[in-house]
Amino acid sequence: MSYSKKYLIISAPEYKTPSNPYGKVVIYSRTSAGSYELLQILDNPLSTDTLRFGYSLSINKDENILGIGA
Repeated sequence: MSYSKKYLIISAPEYKTPSNPYGKVVIYSRTSAGSYELLQILDNPLSTDTLRFGYSLSINKDENILGIGA
């Protein structure tokens, strides 16, 4: 999990379905009221089961670059 003033990012590197490889990252954006709403869901872009997409997360201080490790 990673969060900033604008985003809450949650990863599930062990998440797997029969039709998808391991890993998923979910990004929420913070509203002006201070709650979070779903912004985007990222699935593992590779079709291999050896990677755990979302194993590590990092967002830069300007909150415009998200690094996702596997």
